[in-house]
Parts: sequence; structure tokens; C-alpha cells
Amino acid sequence: MNLPFSQACENNKTFIQDAMSSFVTPQQNLLEIGSYTGQHAEFIGENLKLKWQTSDTAPNCWILTEKAKDPDSSISLTPLIIEIGEIPLKSQVPVLYDNIYTANTLHIMSAKNVDTFCSSIHTILNSGGFLFIYGPFKFNNMFTSDSNFQFDQSLKQRNPFSGIRDFEQIEQSLKKNQIALTEIFDLPANNHLLVFKKN
Repeated sequence: MNLPFSQACENNKTFIQDAMSSFVTPQQNLLEIGSYTGQHAEFIGENLKLKWQTSDTAPNCWILTEKAKDPDSSISLTPLIIEIGEIPLKSQVPVLYDNIYTANTLHIMSAKNVDTFCSSIHTILNSGGFLFIYGPFKFNNMFTSDSNFQFDQSLKQRNPFSGIRDFEQIEQSLKKNQIALTEIFDLPANNHLLVFKKN
């Protein structure tokens, strides 16, 4: 079966892995929110030796389910169905995680769901655990590049509720819920990896 493939995942996976490597420990569990093709789970999860749990919305989970059945894939866990904003996050996730990771999801969600994500993620993250958020962001309400501005416009044309998010709003919302910024990595293609830690 020919499953969907993301070239962007291939392009950024090594950079993200290198940035994450100093924060995670082998055999820790990690929940990825919005895994889609599962390429980060396969590459980063395997190389960093993490117990990587994939998840996505119901329409996208078939890809991850097929990979979990494939003996040649390093994905072995059945994906979780997670719908941000539909029902409380804690009721959708059965256990606490040492780490949580999400890539290129916040600009797809509505602003309301981004706030829900930031205000509830602490309910499924262990104390001392890390939250990794990858993607494009605005800083001080400014785009970091013309290409990100154009990308934001294209997002809004497809869905007026989507768009590149302000870093400061994300940071403040998480901080209110005991999750503080640890480090920001400036990565290729005008993207960043934000690293937060739960107190």
C-alpha cells in the first residue's frame, strides 16, 4: 500500500532530533500529537530509543494504524485518536507522558483550540517532563520571513481560523499552567523548536 509521504518531515527530522536529544532519555515515553504520516515517530523515536505513541484525528489515524501493522516500521503502538477542543484532553489520553511532541499543528488549529491545547497539556504531562512544539511562529507579532507571511496568507485562504501563532501567547498560556520555556531552537526553513518543561 502506498501511504502518504511528507517531504517536509524528511527535510527537518534530523534537525529536530538533534535538538531534542539533550532533553530526552532512552526508554522514556513520548506522546506525539498530530503524527499524520508517522515519519517523525519512525525516525526520531527509533534513533532516540523512545516509547513513541502516535496520535491524530480520526480521519488521519488509518495511516498510523497501517504502519503499526507493518513489521518493517518502527511504529508498534496503535495510534490514539485525539481531537483537540472536542472533549477534555485528559479523557482522551489514558496515561501521563514523560514528553509530549507536536509538529506543524498549532497553525492548523483554530486560535481557540490552540488555547485549549496550551491550557490543558499539563494534565497529561509528568512533572519534570518536556513539551516540544515545532513549526513557524511570530515573535513580537512579527513574521520571521516573507515566506512565513505568505504561508500565513495561504493558510487563512483555506481556513480563516488557522494561521501562524504568536510565540508570546503560547508561552504565557503554558506558563499559567506550570509549563515554562526552557529553550528556543532556530531551525531551517524559518521554523523553530520550542522546548518547555513542566514544573
